Amino acid sequence: MEIFQENLTLLFFLGVWKPSEWSPGSVKSFLYSFYTILIIFLSFNFLITELLDLILVTSNVTEFINNFFMITAIFSACVKLVIFLLYRNSFNEIIYTLKKYLLNDSNTKEEMAIWKRSSNKIRSLTIFFLYANSIGMIFFTSGFVGNIKNRELLYRAWVPYNYSHPVKYSATVLNQVVTVLILSFMNIGFVLLFFAIMISICAQLSIFKLKFQRHFSYKDHPDDCYKNIYASKLLGEMVDIYHSITRLFGKVHGLFSWVILFEYCMGAVIFCTSAYHMSKMKVFSFEFLSCASYITEIMLDLFIVCFSCNEVTLEFQKLHGAFYNCHWYMLNNNDKKSLGFMMVNSMKPIYFTCGYVVYLSIESFTKVIKVSYSIYNVLQSTL
Repeated sequence: MEIFQENLTLLFFLGVWKPSEWSPGSVKSFLYSFYTILIIFLSFNFLITELLDLILVTSNVTEFINNFFMITAIFSACVKLVIFLLYRNSFNEIIYTLKKYLLNDSNTKEEMAIWKRSSNKIRSLTIFFLYANSIGMIFFTSGFVGNIKNRELLYRAWVPYNYSHPVKYSATVLNQVVTVLILSFMNIGFVLLFFAIMISICAQLSIFKLKFQRHFSYKDHPDDCYKNIYASKLLGEMVDIYHSITRLFGKVHGLFSWVILFEYCMGAVIFCTSAYHMSKMKVFSFEFLSCASYITEIMLDLFIVCFSCNEVTLEFQKLHGAFYNCHWYMLNNNDKKSLGFMMVNSMKPIYFTCGYVVYLSIESFTKVIKVSYSIYNVLQSTL
C-alpha cells in the first residue's frame, strides 16, 4: 500500500518525481531525465522572457504592478521546481518514515482507522484542488482569447524574434499555455504535498497518543500496567517513537521553512497587486472574474498551509494531557525520568515557523490578509 499516491502521480507528470524502482541506466530513466530537462528549460525560459519584458518594455508603475503579480507566481513555481529536484532524497526519507510508521502491521484497527481518515482527507483535498486548478486555469487563460485575434501574446513576454508569422505565433502561444499549466500545477503540487505530510504527522501523533493511553492508562486496575515486567520496555519504545516524531517534524520544518516563508510573503504581494489590478477592470467582466479566480486559488493555497500547520500544533498540545493523566507516580525512578522527558518537551508549544520568523496558524492567515489590504490601500492612494 502506498501513501500520497495522487500527490506523487501529479509530481511524476510534472517531471520532478522519477520512480525509485527505475534503475539509473534504464531507457525509461534516461527518457524521464530528458523530460525533466525539458520542463526546466520551458519554466525558466518563460520566467526570463517575463522578467525581460518587465525590465525592458514596462514604461510606468501601473503596468509594472499589473505584470508583477504574474511574475511572482511564476518565480515561486520555479523555486519549488528546484526544491523538488535538489531535495528529492529528503522528500523520500520523510515519506518512507511516515509509511513505515503509519502502515505498520502492529497497528490495531482503531489506529489504522485514524490513518484512513487522514488518508481520505488528503485524497479528497488533492482531487478537489486538481479539478479546481484545472478549471481555474482554463477560465483564466480563456480570458485572453481576444489577444489571439489581435495576434498578441497571451502573457506579456519579451522574445528575441518577430512572432507575427502564423507558425511562430502559434508555437509561442502554445509554449506559453503549456508552461503556465505546468507551473500552476507545480505550485499546487508543492502545497498539496506539504499538506499531506503535515496531516500525516497529525495522524502519527494521534496514533502515538492512542498507543500510550492503551498501555499506560488502565482505568479499572491502573497498577496492572506498571506491575508488568514489560512496562519499562514499553515506555522506552514510547520515548523512541516520540523522539522520532519530533525529529521528523524538525526535518520537515528544515526542508519547507524558507520556501513557505517565500510562499507566505508572495501570497500577500500577489493578493494586493491582483486586487489593485482588478480595481481597474469592469466588475463582473470576464477579465475581472478570471483574476478573482486566480486570487481565490492563491488564498486557498495559503490557507491550506496555515491550516495544516495549525493542526500539527494542536496535536502536539494534546500529548501533554495524555502524559500527565497516566499514573506516572507508580513508575520506577528511571521510567519517571523517561516520562518526565516527554512531559517537559510536550509543555513547550511546537509551531511551524516560516524562516524562524512567522508562526504559521489560522491567526497568521488573517494577518496576511490584513497586511495585503493595507498595501492595497497604499497603492490606491498613491497611484
